[in-house]
Amino acid sequence: MNGNTIVKKVGAIFFVLAGISLTPLYASDMSYSYAEGSYYIDHEADDVDGDGGFRIAGAFQATENIFALASYSKLDFDVPRGYHDIDVTYLKIGGGYIFPLNESWDINGTFSLIRAEADGARSKDDTSFGFSGGVRGMVIPTVEVRGRLVYENTDIYDGSDGFFLEAGGSFYIIPQVSVGLDITLGGDKSMRLGGRYSF
Repeated sequence: MNGNTIVKKVGAIFFVLAGISLTPLYASDMSYSYAEGSYYIDHEADDVDGDGGFRIAGAFQATENIFALASYSKLDFDVPRGYHDIDVTYLKIGGGYIFPLNESWDINGTFSLIRAEADGARSKDDTSFGFSGGVRGMVIPTVEVRGRLVYENTDIYDGSDGFFLEAGGSFYIIPQVSVGLDITLGGDKSMRLGGRYSF
């Protein structure tokens, strides 16, 4: 099964979920104010395998519909054929708008400015932008699912720009604390495991 087929199938699942009418759950846990950290347990870019990395991120909901967001990511890559390894960092700052569907489901859109830097065999830096649209909801009171389509025009390496599909889920240990898994499919492929504190 190729990457495009996986992207289409995962995307279809989340669009179906967005249209399901669910019994309202606790809306207070659909917070857009949070701090989170995650570790890349697997990632690949430009046919080069990753060698670890991390991401820290946060968001603040300023009004009922508007939120600000920021994130910092660092990825390490093992470059074959005797080249030096590459470290890639991303700093993203932006904002978003929330379109509530009901008490348990939202559609949201974001826009971000992106600063990317690559150090190593292919040292380069770039300032660009990205935007996304997605869906987020609670399938049961302790389980959140989310998916979004992302576009970024970052010019760091082959495959760093274009459209990506992100999908994930979180399990709430208590109403403010959750652990989750997120995957990215497209030119870049990754899997992250992390935790979030919502407030």
